Amino acid sequence: MSFGPAEILFLSLLGVATISVLSAGNPLKGVVVGLIGVLLSLVGQDWVTGAMRYTYGLEYLWDGFHILPVFLGLFAVSEMISLSISGGEISKVSAARIEDSPIKGLIDTLKHWWLVVRCAVIGVLTGFIPGLGGVTAGFLSYGYAAVTMGKSKEKMGTGEVVGVIGPESANNAKEGGGLIPTIAFGIPGTPGMVILIGALTVMGITPGVDMLGPKIDTVFLMVAILVVSNIVGAAMIFPVIKYLAIFTRINVRILAPIILVITTIAAFNSARSLGDIITLAVFGVLGYEMKKLGYSRPALSIGFILGVGIERNMWLAYNVYGFGMFQRPTVFIGLIILAVIVLIPFIKKRLPNLTERWRGNG
Repeated sequence: MSFGPAEILFLSLLGVATISVLSAGNPLKGVVVGLIGVLLSLVGQDWVTGAMRYTYGLEYLWDGFHILPVFLGLFAVSEMISLSISGGEISKVSAARIEDSPIKGLIDTLKHWWLVVRCAVIGVLTGFIPGLGGVTAGFLSYGYAAVTMGKSKEKMGTGEVVGVIGPESANNAKEGGGLIPTIAFGIPGTPGMVILIGALTVMGITPGVDMLGPKIDTVFLMVAILVVSNIVGAAMIFPVIKYLAIFTRINVRILAPIILVITTIAAFNSARSLGDIITLAVFGVLGYEMKKLGYSRPALSIGFILGVGIERNMWLAYNVYGFGMFQRPTVFIGLIILAVIVLIPFIKKRLPNLTERWRGNG
């Protein structure tokens, strides 16, 4: 309850700072791309003054870029462009490896149980903060897995199993974290939680104090259902995993047109505007070029997601606290953590050179 706009502001800034972790090979490049993502989120009508920013007279941009065509372009369309150019099949492993993948995947998950726990904590914390959602949880845990798993980070993006275990652990755990503000304060963090609040309201249950008092048994029932549904879902999908993996053996020249049609329809249905299709195409080409040049697409997406929250909470924090927000204990601690996250990649990158120079002088 002590968290105000200043604390949420610095939590959002911590999210942007982790972009340097996602781009461990070149942290400065990652931060720059993340800040570009923040700038893209500011396109449209200023929510305070009502002024139009970076719209260039285009009515479509009054509401800013819609998140669905942006993300579909950055990831789905760009991947289809890349795969179409390279040709062949999506999977580069043999059919024999796909056959034993379910058992091997289970063994790998048990082997990396500590990574599962840590990324699950990231998922819970991300789900707890309204507005971040599963995309942010997945990207943060992916970057965390890349940095903390030692030599595995060089293999990230080539099918390395920790790049699958980390994001999926966070993605599953975020739902539990999302229940906290939804039940305790009636503040939904995701579209799914909005539907949940609507369902509870229809049944005469008001999220908030009522849920933590007379209806506490309903809360524990929801938690139990969440746990059981994950277990049952995994058990149901396990026998058919190897059959689903067959889709990765389909030639990409057959698969790409189908996926492009589906993504185009999905992007158009977000607002039923031709501008969404143009946005899809533009960000598809942008995503392909970023991948080819080694720029982090997740970094851009995280900056885009958090940009609106950063702007709004910065305005609120300054108007409520002024510069006194830096004197708040939680904000001061957040600043220290922020500085550590930003500086560590640069220090680690220069440490070997400093060590060699010190030994040479010695």
